[in-house]
Amino acid sequence: MFFPRSVPKRPLLVIFVGLMLMPLVLLQSCKPSPTPSAERPNLKPHQQEAILNYTFRDWDGQPVRVSDFRGKIVIVDFWETWCSPCLNAFPGFQQVLDEYPDDLVILAATLGSRDDRETALEFIGRHDYSFYFVDGSGVAPKLGIRGIPFKVVIDREGNVDGYTTGSGGANYEVELLTSLIRELSPSKDPAP
Repeated sequence: MFFPRSVPKRPLLVIFVGLMLMPLVLLQSCKPSPTPSAERPNLKPHQQEAILNYTFRDWDGQPVRVSDFRGKIVIVDFWETWCSPCLNAFPGFQQVLDEYPDDLVILAATLGSRDDRETALEFIGRHDYSFYFVDGSGVAPKLGIRGIPFKVVIDREGNVDGYTTGSGGANYEVELLTSLIRELSPSKDPAP
């Protein structure tokens, strides 16, 4: 590499290293933050209808519908076993479910892009999460999902309240879900 004699090499190295580290610092500061309902993006009407009317199937073949859980906040979380951010969110989901079992339901819906039934069942068998694990491959294409985790929020009355994408890990999910419970429960505090 050629450097003119008048330019010291050490400051250039410091600048180069600084420029290389800057994206990492920026990415760390760009973790998603919980957004209030008015600021959360929402699905298009035909997409809302698709998810609200869809009959998911659990891995035993039993039907599961969003409407089965009216009165609770339902999070339909599209995930797959190869998705590290998806898996990192699960402990946070479980923590909030343990704290607020009367307020929240998690439908963990496989996307169907890479995971097959056997892969999903193997994962479920190795973990003790109290989610409803369902096959979401039939509805996912209708939602225009471009990346996972992709979480659809259904309010207590059974209406789509919006969606969130990405995850900042378990602690982020605890913050997100707890704030959703508070936001979508204006008349009372979440049931501990």
